[in-house]
Amino acid sequence: MTSKFVLFFILTLSTCFGQSITDPLPTAEKGLNECIKANSKGELNCRKEYYHELQFWETEVFNAVSEIIKRNKTEEERAAFEKEQVEWKETTYYYFAKTMKEFQFKHRGKFVWDNDPGLKSDARLFYQKNAKYYTDRISYLLSLVQK
Repeated sequence: MTSKFVLFFILTLSTCFGQSITDPLPTAEKGLNECIKANSKGELNCRKEYYHELQFWETEVFNAVSEIIKRNKTEEERAAFEKEQVEWKETTYYYFAKTMKEFQFKHRGKFVWDNDPGLKSDARLFYQKNAKYYTDRISYLLSLVQK
């Protein structure tokens, strides 16, 4: 939790002063690996926490990148960019819904967070797919403002 606050603070400050944004992914991944190592029986809880942390960071990085990009745009470009922002957010919900639907197709009436040993491998896959989706999005966003 402390690492989240420190990265959030750095991200906020760097955005305010026009600096590059700190990449939160290495710290988040390190936290996941440490959690799994310390609690192998609770691996899915570690992956779920990591997934939620990536959701948080994707939103924070998205907002910071948006502010940096908007500074150098005309009014027309800003309007087009805002339309792209709405589409970007909608694709996030679509991907989550798609992967949940895949899981539920295989396990009718169940959810990835259900505590059922028979779901473990598919729940792990669900969290891994969604984490990869978020890490790819965060990396892409960071590439827009880092050179």
